[in-house]
Amino acid sequence: MDQNSWKTKQIEILNCLAGKLEPTVIDSVDWPRMASWLQHVNLGAAGYHMLGPVFSEAKSHLQEAYYGNIYRDMAQKQVFQEMLNSLQDHELDIMLLKGAALASLAWDEPHVRFQSDIDFLVQRPELHTIAQVLHKANFRFRKPDAIGRFYDDLPDTNKEGQLEMVSSSDSQVVLEAHTEVFLGHVQRITAERVEEQLWERRVKATPVGVENMPIGIRFWRLSNEDLIIHVMIHTAINHQFDENSLRNMLDVIRLAQRIQIDWHVVHERVSSMKMKTAVWLFMHTAAQIWQNHPFDSVIDQLKPSRLRQRWLTQMINLDVILDRRILRLSKRRYLLLLLMVDRPVDMFRLLVRLPFLKE
Repeated sequence: MDQNSWKTKQIEILNCLAGKLEPTVIDSVDWPRMASWLQHVNLGAAGYHMLGPVFSEAKSHLQEAYYGNIYRDMAQKQVFQEMLNSLQDHELDIMLLKGAALASLAWDEPHVRFQSDIDFLVQRPELHTIAQVLHKANFRFRKPDAIGRFYDDLPDTNKEGQLEMVSSSDSQVVLEAHTEVFLGHVQRITAERVEEQLWERRVKATPVGVENMPIGIRFWRLSNEDLIIHVMIHTAINHQFDENSLRNMLDVIRLAQRIQIDWHVVHERVSSMKMKTAVWLFMHTAAQIWQNHPFDSVIDQLKPSRLRQRWLTQMINLDVILDRRILRLSKRRYLLLLLMVDRPVDMFRLLVRLPFLKE
């Protein structure tokens, strides 16, 4: 199979996973190679679930990924329940983030969406309570890095201000308590802080599969538009379009079909946050893969100058994403981060600060 045919099959599979093509259109696929690729982009379980019984050979290559996801999902829920039980005497507001919030919204079977950890947002003062309670319950630090100057008021966290804890009952499951939604030095230096507005716009949520939730704990998720924006910015800025990009793009494509999104509001919010370029690059790349993508009404309003478009699309494009060429592992990622900053003045501020920031 030549490279163009292989790319065509990859795109067909991705459109099937989004529900935009029926799996019956797929033929002449090198399934061992395709299964390996799907697993590397964390879509193996989703691929297994999407294929019907006629694809028995294909499913045999993806079966391990599917049942591995089921085990991982069960283990994560058990650990999350452990945390809730430990916190049952405390009144807390917990906002579910990323996979914990969107898996049940975007997917018919939430466990097919690969989730590396459980992320949630809490108000800054509540992080002390969570840290103390989890320590008493024998949760341990995953990355006890030094605290930066932004986190002098927090308990021991990593450099991003996250509390990353691992349960003693399962060393493969990580809980991440966040005090900021948009983590990282790039956003802190160049973007507007929006946590207060995100809490004001929050929507009630119920963790899937977690029984006997403590009455004192209130669960929330980001509003529809904020949920979409968070996935796009997290993919572009925090992960610089790494191997999880296709999974995250697929989340957005599926979410847009299942929940109501006001794309005018999306445009307004990313503009006020000074995150237009990063969101445009996410949309532009996803639009090359999925048929009838939902970005038509907003993508042209977000695009940067033609020169910047040319530079950005040389670094992040269809071939880079499908081939899993991870810029995050190279120094070129700093150039990508600079090019995704909306304003030249902020680009200069980041350029001055970046060499002195910890990895």
